[in-house]
Amino acid sequence: MSKPEITTRLATEQDLEEMLQLFAKAMRGNEAYPYHLFWIWKHQQNPFGASPVLLAVHENKIVGIRAFMHWQLLHKGETLRAFRAVDTVTDPAHQGKGIFTHLTLELIEQLKTTVPESFIFNTPNKKSMPGYLKMGWQILGRAPVYIRPVLFPQKFQKERWEAYRLQLINFHTLHGSENADRTSFIHVPKSADYFNWRYAAYPLPDYALDVLKNGSNELYFFFKIKKHRYFNELRICDVWSQEEKDWRLITGHAAHLANVNGCRFASIMPEPGNKLKMLLNGYISIRNMANIITIRNINSKRFDQTALFENWSFSMGDLELF
Repeated sequence: MSKPEITTRLATEQDLEEMLQLFAKAMRGNEAYPYHLFWIWKHQQNPFGASPVLLAVHENKIVGIRAFMHWQLLHKGETLRAFRAVDTVTDPAHQGKGIFTHLTLELIEQLKTTVPESFIFNTPNKKSMPGYLKMGWQILGRAPVYIRPVLFPQKFQKERWEAYRLQLINFHTLHGSENADRTSFIHVPKSADYFNWRYAAYPLPDYALDVLKNGSNELYFFFKIKKHRYFNELRICDVWSQEEKDWRLITGHAAHLANVNGCRFASIMPEPGNKLKMLLNGYISIRNMANIITIRNINSKRFDQTALFENWSFSMGDLELF
């Protein structure tokens, strides 16, 4: 008798509990991770839309999951549809059967017929990079990350951090869903709704907010503390300004936040064209150490990889793995 085949189908709400059980099974040793909260936040509450999720099924049991997050970019008033290749898992008992590759390629084929012109981007690690390249992904380049050392940072104070956290939790200064960024570069359209979802509603207490007033302007710094083995890094994930961004002011305040939060480095990704300003303000590029961004066209007829990268204004929060 032949063995039952592995079939595929789109996920439904009724599959969620079994899907979460598979993630917990595959990620042994991390049972305390709030899989359910993250799945709801990431794939159902995403302001750009619910994620398409494809399942591999064997004998009526889910043995593989592949999810792409809906994403959007904006360029000169035109919306660019995109996806982020994020969650994927295979039952340990069925690994080595090509389930990951099959689900990924089949989901792409389905999106070709269900979604207008779009593309996928992600930042795979060294282990998964070869597999993505074999499936047609292309290397876009490395993220333009800059850091500034802080020689003698102050001692971390929990009370100060909690005050920054409270500002984020109570974030309600911006209103509506209009695009909050004022830039001519390709960027994620960010609004109060986006910031609340991305940082305030994040299932873990990782992010904080500081508001810097500069005359009639206010700058909102969404940041986190990234723990390393021997030091902490203050990561500026997003900066929103009511007026055109002043990168001299932004870089200085990023270093200040690193200092008062006990961090040895401040890190940030500026808009294109600000390399000299970063260097003059004490920042150094660590692009050769940053994540590699990869991209795959789905069905966009205007897909220009070089132009996309040269005109894309990334933020750290845009490319974080979550």
